[in-house]
Amino acid sequence: MTESLAPIRARASKLSPVFIALGRVAFVALLLALSVKIVRFSLGDLLSGDDPELSTIVDPTQTEARVTLSRRLMMSDLSKTDQALAGAREALRDNPLTPEALTLLARASEQKGDEDRASQLMILASRVNPKDLISQLWLLNQDLRNARVDSALERIDVLLRGRPSGIDQLAPALASIVTHEPYRSAYVKLLRANPPWRPVWFVDVLSRATDLTALDYLFAELQAAEPGPNEKELTVFLTRLIEGGMFDEAHDAWLRSLPPERREEADLLYNAQFHYPLRNLPFEWVITPVPRALAHVETQNNKSILSTIFLGGPVDFKDVSHLVNLSPGTYRFKGREQSEDLQNELGLRWRIFCVDDNADTLATTELMNGDTPWRDFSVDFVVPTGKCPYQKLVLELPARTPLETEIRGRASYADLDLRMK
Repeated sequence: MTESLAPIRARASKLSPVFIALGRVAFVALLLALSVKIVRFSLGDLLSGDDPELSTIVDPTQTEARVTLSRRLMMSDLSKTDQALAGAREALRDNPLTPEALTLLARASEQKGDEDRASQLMILASRVNPKDLISQLWLLNQDLRNARVDSALERIDVLLRGRPSGIDQLAPALASIVTHEPYRSAYVKLLRANPPWRPVWFVDVLSRATDLTALDYLFAELQAAEPGPNEKELTVFLTRLIEGGMFDEAHDAWLRSLPPERREEADLLYNAQFHYPLRNLPFEWVITPVPRALAHVETQNNKSILSTIFLGGPVDFKDVSHLVNLSPGTYRFKGREQSEDLQNELGLRWRIFCVDDNADTLATTELMNGDTPWRDFSVDFVVPTGKCPYQKLVLELPARTPLETEIRGRASYADLDLRMK
């Protein structure tokens, strides 16, 4: 048996180098073919943006380039729509999950009047890539045209969560849509869920909305239940209303932002003695940061003190203020004040004036300068009838020349109060 196998083994040993050589040749050929494919794909991908036509010649499987060419054909010449659609279908054969090709086919169906087919393709494109702006905007437009409120708000939520490229262009339109019925209540419901886009896009709506009355209705709905607006949202909203001259609406919205037990407080100057944390909201104390000066509330001997520190140099200081709503009548503003080495040509003072076109000054306190021990101050003033519905109290440096803005030292205030006489 062993002897009969010997010739076969001899022949196999002679053939094995041949098979090995053939195997090496085949392997090299495979590598070469693969290298050619890689080079073609890489070069095609490189050219797809700058020269999509050349890209498809180098690599016929370039999906993006095919879609770009098809889109150009459809936009430039309606007679070449069929050629454009053929390119889109080829792109789908290469990559069935190509939303750009799907939306191109959908546009063609829409041009032919087949909206059902267009809708199916757009829905498919949006599911393949939820961030695809073309399909999502097309579907949103259909939802809005057909008053599908829940579907429209769900799509807006998807768009804002995905934040696709180009969403900034949609922002102005969104502000107009969501501030009006039938979308306003649904939008408020969506906001109460605290979606991740709320810190950016709700503030954007507040900033962009042009119908302030509609915006006021939206905000009132949001304030009606928890979680209501946060301080940043409230600040932007109140500022928009005040800039638009809607002081009464702003005041009402601010009152709604207070805890119920504070809404009935008798003080005309809210948080006059700094018992509550500062929120920097209109109708409360507003302290605006300014270079070379620091204003803050601190505690001394169990009493809250407003302290202003000037580091030296020019300061156009009008940065501690409080908006108030006083009815016509006679009032007294009073408190206690102190200064330490306050070096300035004039000194600091409080001024109260009407918030209107005339900005009439109603009263000013005596100027404080140098070293002043704690002392009482007060000033009486009259709010006129008919032309001064809102007033502002400001701590200011009434400088008239650059030299008078130079200031260094410290000033402190306590026991502030505003009462009708």
